[in-house]
Amino acid sequence: MRIVSLFFWLFLAGCTSVSGDASVLVKLVRQSWQDTPLTNFSNGLNPQYRYLWLHVTGRSPVVLALGFEEVTPNGVLETWYSADNAFVQTVNGRLASVRGLAHQWTSVRWLGQPALDDAAASPVVRTRDVLPSHAFGVTDQLMTQIVAFSHVPANVLPGVGERAFWSQYSWLKETALTQPAAYALPDAWFALGQHRGLRSTVAGFQCMAKDFCLSFARWPLEPLPKP
Repeated sequence: MRIVSLFFWLFLAGCTSVSGDASVLVKLVRQSWQDTPLTNFSNGLNPQYRYLWLHVTGRSPVVLALGFEEVTPNGVLETWYSADNAFVQTVNGRLASVRGLAHQWTSVRWLGQPALDDAAASPVVRTRDVLPSHAFGVTDQLMTQIVAFSHVPANVLPGVGERAFWSQYSWLKETALTQPAAYALPDAWFALGQHRGLRSTVAGFQCMAKDFCLSFARWPLEPLPKP
């Protein structure tokens, strides 16, 4: 199933004078990479669409809009867009292809499906090409394990929401065995739970290189229902 949203509206916005949903999304993506207050449902976001808060090393946090999603054999593929032609693809909430940043992954392939529940998953193999180093066919064997929230390092939590907020979610740690070893990555961390009625990876911390990491969270934040 494919859901078209942002591309359609940006096409209309570039060709005609439009209002309503299109203007909301255009306003949103124009914020990307600017040090301005983040848009949410109270000041302009349309709840018809889905959004991703993203913080890249050395840059101000931004909100990206979901361009499309597709159910694949490896999980739910989501593609998120910024105003300056950068895009981030995720598979079950894990970074896949990423372009328009200082480090980029392209031609990402998967063998297996990244975990989307609290059960420890079988190993998943991810193959990626890496820019700007022009390394091709880098292979990561990914092992995922459930971790207690008390074991989640403070520096991997998203920079939005209090620590108590993130303690409501189930957390996974993902370790990669990489070949060639020169492209090994730090552990990745993921929060699983409900967001806007769907169970998914709600937030994560993942590095594309040893010194280039991204934290992300589905946006806007929403508390879990009280028992």
